[in-house]
Amino acid sequence: MNEQEKSDGIKRVIPARYNRLMTDPLLREIVSGLDGVAEALAAKQQANVLFDELGTPPPDYAREAAGFIGSGKVDKDWIGRVAKDELAKLVRAEQRKHVSDLINGCLTQLDSIAEYSVDDVLAELDTRLQELVQPLYAAGEKLTGVDTPTDAIRRGLTEEWRLFADAAIEYAKIRAAQKIAVSVAPEEFKDRGQSAACEDPHANSSVIANIAEVWESWNTPPQAELAWSDNDEGDRVARWVRPRVEAPWPVQTDEFLLWCIRNDAELRVPDLGQM
Repeated sequence: MNEQEKSDGIKRVIPARYNRLMTDPLLREIVSGLDGVAEALAAKQQANVLFDELGTPPPDYAREAAGFIGSGKVDKDWIGRVAKDELAKLVRAEQRKHVSDLINGCLTQLDSIAEYSVDDVLAELDTRLQELVQPLYAAGEKLTGVDTPTDAIRRGLTEEWRLFADAAIEYAKIRAAQKIAVSVAPEEFKDRGQSAACEDPHANSSVIANIAEVWESWNTPPQAELAWSDNDEGDRVARWVRPRVEAPWPVQTDEFLLWCIRNDAELRVPDLGQM
């Protein structure tokens, strides 16, 4: 967690993990409902009001004294004002410090909640994913023999396909939120489930729980092959390359979801311990 110094010299904590989660609309909704978030935000808002009400420190009376020298006249009440305002300045500085510490405490709490609630966030994303997928099974049965939107239109099954098209939009939001949520977790949890053979983002055990059942070779890189090419000098050179591995499912998300339904692929959002 970093700090940022404001123009008035006050340092503010930057809740990087919390801020990262709040960049995503779906995560913003979920994180706002986590235990302690509403309370920390309310306390922070009230502390900000207090801080603003304290205002800035009083002016420097040394300048006023310099004016007396130039004019030859000293205001009798000047030294009294100095004493009063200097005392007020000390009190106000302490008040601002303690209110600033309160604000930083709220920001620290928000960041701590973000750090230690990743599993809670992922669990909520998984719940939403399962609710999204469940209605697709019945629609998938009606789409037997249909693989594309064009096929659906030709067969008069546009409503059934629309379920998959709409689900694809929400599915993309869930996966985007999952990626951000995992990004605030410790480094060892990132990209652990990605296939060593295929770059397709769905070729990941964090996406399909039973991926080894629906695609046996999902994590087995193919044998490298010898490829010849010309270098900058025009000489023929050889190098070993691995052939690109294509996933067995379609590229389009709606068609991918239909493929998963037909092949009993178990879509999921795992918690950190399951990754």
